Amino acid sequence: MEALKVIDIFNSHIVDVLPHKFKSDPEVLALSYAVSTILNKYFHSLSKSMVISGIDNLSEEVLDLRAIELDIPYYTSDMDIETKRKLVKSAIALYKKAGTKASIRAVVQTVLGNGEVIEWDKFNGVPGSFKIVTSGSSDTEALQELTKIIKKIKNASATLIAVERIIDIKAAVYIGGLVQSVTIQSVR
Repeated sequence: MEALKVIDIFNSHIVDVLPHKFKSDPEVLALSYAVSTILNKYFHSLSKSMVISGIDNLSEEVLDLRAIELDIPYYTSDMDIETKRKLVKSAIALYKKAGTKASIRAVVQTVLGNGEVIEWDKFNGVPGSFKIVTSGSSDTEALQELTKIIKKIKNASATLIAVERIIDIKAAVYIGGLVQSVTIQSVR
């Protein structure tokens, strides 16, 4: 008995799943080839139409068109292609959370790589205000872009106070000390 094997649907023929006695019939082979050719054309067309799952394979031009179609308010055509892909992938989920802390956090992490949204009660701010603390991108342009994006997606009553960037500085610190003991004797 032949061992079971996984068949790649994109590179298979009907003959691959038929009993051995049909594999040598010329009519079956011709039919198998014809059906395989038609299915491969169909699969190729289908792969181009996958809008959400195929984002990693889309060209930059198609990503730009997809962003226009989704009306992503914080998308610009001069972003790098990986950022564009992340934004297009997360657009629908962000629309569901528009105006919330979660949507702002998602944009911060997409644009800067990491960061946290700190609400007013955590830093003794004015009610309705928030700030962003990040150790991500140190690019000033990215921070300015983030500020513009957040102004578009935040709740209308919320106020962005600041975008704070935390920089870890690693340096050797040397501390020295001297202890001296002196005995004073007075002679009378």
